[in-house]
Amino acid sequence: MKKENELALVVAYYLSKYDRDGLKKLGYLTFNDAYRDIESKMGVKATSIKNRRDEFDPIHNNERVGWYQRPMSRSRVRIVEQFASMPEPTLRGIVSDIINQQGEVLVVMHKVLKEVFEKAPGKQKKFILRGPTGKKAEELFARHFKSGESFLIGTLNDCRDLGCGYDFLIENGDGVYYVEVKGLDGCSGGVVFTDKEWRTACEKSERYYLVVVSGVSGSPKIAYFKDPAAKFNPVRNIYTTINVSWSVSQKQVGEI
Repeated sequence: MKKENELALVVAYYLSKYDRDGLKKLGYLTFNDAYRDIESKMGVKATSIKNRRDEFDPIHNNERVGWYQRPMSRSRVRIVEQFASMPEPTLRGIVSDIINQQGEVLVVMHKVLKEVFEKAPGKQKKFILRGPTGKKAEELFARHFKSGESFLIGTLNDCRDLGCGYDFLIENGDGVYYVEVKGLDGCSGGVVFTDKEWRTACEKSERYYLVVVSGVSGSPKIAYFKDPAAKFNPVRNIYTTINVSWSVSQKQVGEI
């Protein structure tokens, strides 16, 4: 893979994960504006940037379904592994420097990505492709709740775009409840929590509900699990990520 195409994967990942909010923070009004500018600066075709963004869409909470029909390739999985836990401002700074061809960052990122992609191949990590299944499950739960069929009552607040460790927040006279929705295409299967979702489940305990919608594509059934952190014993998956730090030289410190 050409170096500029490797760097374009990082840009595309950011555009998928942070969507229109990230687009604005990078200084663009529309995705087409971004694609044209990135093409002119990086030499990667606008259509390629868009296609790479679409490849990451199935694991992110945005309005696009992306390329959910096929497994994510190893290089894309490696990008997700490396940048998933990086704070938005930090990743945005790297992406902005990549787009604007800042020499020092390009040299470092070329080296980092070379090591990432040349890692000894292990078992291919599988990411849950959110796509239509996850989105439809959330919509089914919302309709189920609003129709009064859920035993949970109150005001339903949509928190899916806030990245707060749950999909919905329910407020009523008894307090606040936190709801995370997972969808299964079939009648059975396991679910995956992000680290933030699981930590939030542990913190909120009996106020946190896992809602599993099975049979999403056929005859859906909804199951509620109160305090999943107390009920389940999940396996923790740990992967290496790129870390960013900021160094101030001894000279600078001595001059102040």
